[in-house]
Amino acid sequence: MRILISFTYILFVSNIYSQSRVVTGRVVSEDLESIPHVQILYNDTVIAGYSDMDGYYKVEIADTIKGLTFDFVGMESTPIVFSDKCEHIEVIMKYFVLYDFISLKKADRLRYKRYKKLNEVYAEAFNKGIFVTDKPCYEQVFEKHYSKD
Repeated sequence: MRILISFTYILFVSNIYSQSRVVTGRVVSEDLESIPHVQILYNDTVIAGYSDMDGYYKVEIADTIKGLTFDFVGMESTPIVFSDKCEHIEVIMKYFVLYDFISLKKADRLRYKRYKKLNEVYAEAFNKGIFVTDKPCYEQVFEKHYSKD
């Protein structure tokens, strides 16, 4: 009997503290093409879910999670940081481009130019009806490959 009461108590207490929320959205490329089966991660290693064939996804994450990473073959890993109020996240992934015969510093400059154009691409996706929201509710993080260490 004690075991049953203890087990019920543990389930009740763990259910109170494990608050979660559902995040939905869509993943497209720089060319506004849907990307199927994009891996959606949190904490850089835990898989939260995948996008469907049209790039739509729905994942359940803990309230404490403030960022996600989107991964797909041939695309740059796309880490984002979002607020508590952000429930619908539409992401543009950049193609992975191999820059031959130039320095990492120059490659980062070229990658950063493409990164700066993402707001324009986002607005174009909204105007074409691909995205539902006119502005992203998250901040996309630019990761440099070159550092002066």
